[in-house]
Amino acid sequence: MDAREKIETVFGEIRSSLSEFRTIINTIPAIAWSSRPDCSVDFVNNRWEEYTGLSSEQSYGEGWQAAIHPEDLPGLLKNWERSRAIVTDTGEVRLRRFDGCSDGFHSAENLYSTKTGWRLDAKHLCMH
Repeated sequence: MDAREKIETVFGEIRSSLSEFRTIINTIPAIAWSSRPDCSVDFVNNRWEEYTGLSSEQSYGEGWQAAIHPEDLPGLLKNWERSRAIVTDTGEVRLRRFDGCSDGFHSAENLYSTKTGWRLDAKHLCMH
C-alpha cells in the first residue's frame, strides 16, 4: 500500500467514525448541540431540529438564538461569557418549540480544550 492509499484509508475510517458518532448523537433522547468560543453553533442533533423546527442550517452561526425564549437570551449570552472560564456549567433555559410554545430545560455544557489550553468549543445537552 502506497502513501496515498494509506491516507485514503485513514480518511475513510475518520468519515466512518464521524458517521457513527452522528448516529449516536441523533438517537439519544435529548437535545444536543455544539458551539464555538464565539457562541456560534456548528452542530445540532435531530432532536433539536424536531423540537425547534429549525433546520441545522438555520441554527448554525447565531441562528440558534431564534429558539431561545426572548427573556432568557440576554442572560444566557452573559452566562456563556462567564462559563468560558470554567470547564462545566449547568443552568435552566426555555427553548421555543416549533409551534411557538416554550418549555424549560436543564442545560449542561462541557468545555473542551486543546493540549495548549485554548478553548475549542462547548458541547451542550438539554433535557426536560
